[in-house]
Amino acid sequence: NIDLETDQVIFAPSPFISFMHWHNKRVLVLGQGDMISIAEDLGFTNVYTMDQVAEAYPLLDMVNHGNRKTIACGYKENKNFPRIEAIFLMGEPTQWEMHLQL
Repeated sequence: NIDLETDQVIFAPSPFISFMHWHNKRVLVLGQGDMISIAEDLGFTNVYTMDQVAEAYPLLDMVNHGNRKTIACGYKENKNFPRIEAIFLMGEPTQWEMHLQL
């Protein structure tokens, strides 16, 4: 029966709160789970994931066999996808092969 306050718990990405200089930059976040929500809870406002990058530039993810079939039927790059200004590895990705390829 121990009472814990939220300020007594350190979540692994918690130190990212102090990176206030980056909070309004276009940031690619890597890790497991709902990385967008986690990053937004830490103060980041322009958050993108590797899945969004892969969707915007389908030729970059040739490790994904399902993606190869999609590309064979035609594809379109999103030339308006925003330029990423920072990459934060907040945790270990579940699909290293895709992350390394991109």
